Order: sequence, then structure tokens, then C-alpha cells
Amino acid sequence: MIEVKETTAADLSNIRRLWAEGDVMKYVGFPDGFTQTDEQMQKWFRRIASRRPAVNHYSIFEDGEYCGESFYEIDAEHRSAALDIKLFRFARGRGIAAAGLSHAIREAFRNGAETVWVDPDPENRKALALYKRLGFQQKDFPEHLISEDEEPGSVYMELRRDLWPAVTLYDRLAEVKDDAYREFQTKLVPNIPPETILGVRTPDMRQIAKEVFESPEREAFLQALPHRYYEENLIHFFVIAMIRDFDACVQAVEEFLPYVDCWPVSDQSTPKTFRKNRQKLLPYIKKWIASEHVYTARFGIRMLMNEFLDEDFREEYPELVAKKKGEDYYLKMMIAWYFATALAKRYDETVPYFEEHRLDDWVHKKAIQKALESYRVTEAHKEYLKGLR
Repeated sequence: MIEVKETTAADLSNIRRLWAEGDVMKYVGFPDGFTQTDEQMQKWFRRIASRRPAVNHYSIFEDGEYCGESFYEIDAEHRSAALDIKLFRFARGRGIAAAGLSHAIREAFRNGAETVWVDPDPENRKALALYKRLGFQQKDFPEHLISEDEEPGSVYMELRRDLWPAVTLYDRLAEVKDDAYREFQTKLVPNIPPETILGVRTPDMRQIAKEVFESPEREAFLQALPHRYYEENLIHFFVIAMIRDFDACVQAVEEFLPYVDCWPVSDQSTPKTFRKNRQKLLPYIKKWIASEHVYTARFGIRMLMNEFLDEDFREEYPELVAKKKGEDYYLKMMIAWYFATALAKRYDETVPYFEEHRLDDWVHKKAIQKALESYRVTEAHKEYLKGLR
């Protein structure tokens, strides 16, 4: 899981280590690294902290491991903000840069900038590609950024607030939000902060997702992780579900799953291309089920339930789910849902799991309860299952 957080004094040793890497600093004029003393780092941090929120610095982590930094500085006169991001080599090419930069962009816009800009070295092709994916456009340097006695040696790229997908999407969501529905949603999804829920109904989100999918900003939106709002995450999965190419779709799913933080986002969408490519999908399903991330595992189990309980069923598939252990309520509920559905569709192959009590006791009882509530389970089977509770 990628985490981008406001830098504190506790992060200074990591930042100092980052700056000392020549590979990290070569494009900003320090091919041998930029070495600072503890005192210099403390002075730098005090300057940053005293100027917040016009200036801010963020530390980027993946699964608790420090990966790099992002930064913005707002020029109040021109209502623009300079951005920067630096990552260790091991953290590149994994979506971490897009997450770190998107966070800095969002905060710069939130604190008054109308435009954000970067000035990458023209030889830094990976940076140029990243900025283009996020919606930056190459332009001439503004006059106020050009020194009279020095020709720019970098490329100027900017992104306007009104063109950034995360901003325009929020405006679109705000048009259709419903405060009463928001109250209902906050009770339905109690494990995420209520301030991240706007209260937009599913048909409206599906329509907005269609608009995003058909827009030139689609790729920039998919790269702008993590999102701030619950509805943005739902729309993200709706957009992914429209991708027709299997490889592109599954890549987008894999990039997004670590950010899924609640059951509705995990459960709402099923890419159509998955059904047409079941055998290519199966290895991914097995990997997702094995994940320690609750909602990745939940999504994997749901895909196995959706796609492999009919003609492509194999007797070993329920075992993948039965072996999955965990105490999280939403994971156990998904396991119970899988086995209740399996009882409806594959009764003979599934009932031994209950006769032999091969499931966690809570899952065992919950799956039987759901099977008894199902119209797809025969009355005779229901009577037998009652005796297995």
C-alpha cells in the first residue's frame, strides 16, 4: 500500500539518505549526491514547516518502506506552484511516482494554486512520460521564470486546475450529490472516514464513469492515485471495467487494488473482458486470493465465484477459498458468500465442506444461513443443511 504523508522531523534521516544518492539527484545538478548535515536538515525542515501550506513536503512509503519525496511551492503572485518528486531507484516503475505527484498536485490546488508546473531535464524520459500521463502539457517558459542571463536547460510543463481530472471530476460529482443519501452511505460503509463520502447514487456514478472513459483525461485519472473520495474509487473501478483489452484491464486492476479500502468498491464492478478470458484470469485470481490485503483477497474470491462456479468449475477451486484465513469481517463474509453460492450452483461438490466442518465456525454458520435464505437452493437441500448448522 502506498502512503503519502506530510513530512515530519522523524523523516529527515530518510530524506538525507535520498538526497545523498547520485542516481536520485543527477537531474538536479548533483550527480554525486547532495550531502547535508543533521543541522542543515533541521534548518531546512523548520523553513518548510514555517511556510505551510504555501509550501509543503511529503514523504512517500510503500508497505512502510520509505521510497522518496514530493514537494510543492506556491507562487501567490502568479497563483502557480512548482512541483518536484524524487524516488529511490527501487521504487520506480511501480506507480509510486504517480501517487506521490498526484497527492502534491491535489494539495497545491487545494491551497490556492490555479496552475502547477514541473521543469524536467529533457533527458529524463521517464519523468516526461509520467507528467504527460498525468495531463501536463509542454509549453514555453513563462517570462517570470526565465533568467535574463541564462537559457533554460529544462522543459517547462504545466497543468491547469480546471483541466486536472480529479478537480473536474469532483465538480461533476458535486452537481449530483445528495446529502440524505450520503447519510445512508456513511452507515453502509462505516470503516472509511465519513468526510470522504459525497453521497452520489450509483446510476450517476456510472454515467460519470462513462464520460471519463470516453474523455482524453481517462489515463490521467487512472494514474491519479490515491483518490480522496469514496465515489472517485467507485468510478475508477467502473472505468476499468470498460477496458476491453484483457492485458490492459488486468494491469489497471492490479494497480488499483492496493487502494481499495471498503467492500462496495471491491464488489461493484466486474470487467467484461474477464469472462472472455477466464483461463488467462485464473492465475491472477489465485494471486489475489493469497494477498494479505483484505479487499484484494475479497475481490479475488468474488471473481472466482463469478467466473468459475459454472462450466469452468474444478473441484480444487473451493479449496482455494477454504484455505484462506483471516479475522477481518469483510473477508469472512466474502468466504461465506462464496460457499453459499457454491451450495446453490455446485451442491454435491460443496456440501462436504460443511459435513466435514472444514471452514471456520463463523463462516460455516454464515454460509448456511445465506444458503437457507437463497431461492436457488432446493428445499430438500435446505432441510439437510439445517442439520449441519
